Amino acid sequence: YETDPKTFSPNFENWLNLLSEESAKFILKETNSLLAGDKSVLSHRIEVKTASGKTKILATRGFIVRDQKNAPVKIYGINWDSTKEAELEKSLELERQRNLHSAKLASIGELAAGVGHEINNPLAILATLISITDQLVEGNAPEVEIREKLSLMEVSVNRIARIVKG
Repeated sequence: YETDPKTFSPNFENWLNLLSEESAKFILKETNSLLAGDKSVLSHRIEVKTASGKTKILATRGFIVRDQKNAPVKIYGINWDSTKEAELEKSLELERQRNLHSAKLASIGELAAGVGHEINNPLAILATLISITDQLVEGNAPEVEIREKLSLMEVSVNRIARIVKG
């Protein structure tokens, strides 16, 4: 907590004031669950703002001592600095996210290469058919031959459309 041990009070309310607002709200909620008997142990990480303005992550574990009538008597707890562990976990999670992103990009690259390869085939057929049809038109070929080539072009165009849609 980076506080003077002489002025530090183990009082619950004073301790709550050392926590970040979000952690204090969470601890209050969890403590109420402990007091109500909904839970038997509190175990969580909390955020503390030190006197010097640093943020530390503390692991906390607490429990309630009850009397014979099950009424709460005392709250006991322990806190320890787990800032380094939390930072390592955050760093590992970021690395995992980067790796996942890289894997997704690699998959997209493979997909694009596959689509490109699949489209190149019917495009080559189209280019050839256009060239042949052009020659047929210039040579005054029968309309049947020209329509046959146009029909084959349509098949290639439809294949490309299916590949792109897929």
